Amino acid sequence: MNQYTEAELTNKIHTFMARKSERFPDLDRFEVKPVRKIVVKDQRSSNIFTALESLNTFWAQRIHS
Repeated sequence: MNQYTEAELTNKIHTFMARKSERFPDLDRFEVKPVRKIVVKDQRSSNIFTALESLNTFWAQRIHS
């Protein structure tokens, strides 16, 4: 496997993307979708682990029933 410097690798990536966007112009168009922020309460992290354990137990019961 060849080892490249960061500048060489960046140049190769930009060259590749330029060739692909010329060859497939439809793929270059995309819609920017808004990102939703998910808030996770970190006041009591044990609640997260308890919820994950409950989901795991529920999933195991559904699979094995």
